[in-house]
Amino acid sequence: MPNGHLRDAYGGLLHGHFGAGLRHGAANALPPDAVMWVLAVVGEVLMLGAAVVVGIRIRDLTGASSRHGPATPAQAAEALGVPRLRNSAEVIRPDLYARSRRRGRPVNK
Repeated sequence: MPNGHLRDAYGGLLHGHFGAGLRHGAANALPPDAVMWVLAVVGEVLMLGAAVVVGIRIRDLTGASSRHGPATPAQAAEALGVPRLRNSAEVIRPDLYARSRRRGRPVNK
């Protein structure tokens, strides 16, 4: 760890010198800068890929995707049948199919 040389270490990393701020022996033990760049890029790609996979998994678990939501009219008709949908229309969509013959309850539109 670059004890007391953190500013030099960050400056060296920004300029592509991976051993900047380390003790001389530790800096010489590092692979060449080209190898360190390749390792850094591979590490970043792996982390980005893992973040995408975790994000997709969380989206699927929370139901934030288009696969989770209300059924289309065709799917509802297939699952429940058209006669049952028509009989239950006032329960399913009371804003559209409210019975006007109910007494004592005004219909809000």
